[in-house]
Amino acid sequence: MPSRLKLAVVIPTLNESSFIASCLESVSEGSRNHVQTVVVVDGGSDDNTPDIVRSTPMATHILGTVLENTSPNRGIQLDKGARKCLDMSADKRIDVLLFVHADTILPANYAEHIAEALKDGQMWGAWEAWHPRLENKQKSLDPCIDAVSLFARLRSKHLGVAYGDQCLFMRREAYEAVGGFQHWPLLEDLNMARALKEKFGYPSLIPVEKSVVFTSMRRYRKLGSAPTCLLNNMLVCMWRSGYTTPQGAASIYYGVDRFVDRITNLACDNILVDGIDGIIGGLVSLRNSLLG
Repeated sequence: MPSRLKLAVVIPTLNESSFIASCLESVSEGSRNHVQTVVVVDGGSDDNTPDIVRSTPMATHILGTVLENTSPNRGIQLDKGARKCLDMSADKRIDVLLFVHADTILPANYAEHIAEALKDGQMWGAWEAWHPRLENKQKSLDPCIDAVSLFARLRSKHLGVAYGDQCLFMRREAYEAVGGFQHWPLLEDLNMARALKEKFGYPSLIPVEKSVVFTSMRRYRKLGSAPTCLLNNMLVCMWRSGYTTPQGAASIYYGVDRFVDRITNLACDNILVDGIDGIIGGLVSLRNSLLG
């Protein structure tokens, strides 16, 4: 039986009202007395994300869901949440930090899986694989999503690099040893994984045969799986080769999002206008035929 590690869960949010309740519910349901506290660090949401966080009940053994506020920068949010957990008093000392994206659902018994993964002194780990969560009763996804998930699995298993959507977890000593998350708006998870790998070796992966985490495919649906993969890998290559900074990569990444949103809204507006024109034209034709 794995030792009873004390876990803290850190969740960064920014306008996550559609996802945060189900994320927190999964945190509570699978905590199994391991989870000491949950810290949600909001980046200035202008929807009702903070209200949902405050109103979502957690398991009684969890000390509370602490809502912190900071600037909309995921690296800053993650680091602030981690420091909040590490600064707790001795009687509430945290052994392991688990970082979860707000659009992720953790599997049942996730806390026990983490304890098992770290039982022999391993310093850090992640889930070997993620699966897409299906929102709004969606029945099918781009088949390329399976290839994306497989690539993430092979990358973490054979290259020792896990991303944030695989839910990184690490002992407090490991987090402190690598200096925590860099205050970057993007690529902070990749940088953390590389630093941990360099100092402590490959991650202890929770095998797909035991459990997977479920993450939203909203961005893949918005851009398409192939363009999203191309963009993600292009930004990583540009950063690794020195052609851009994490700040520059974030500008491109979120700039594409805004561009797609504008195009989508424009297309919808045009469709609406065309539809109204068509209805009016049909009514005019009907009137003329009746009067004719």
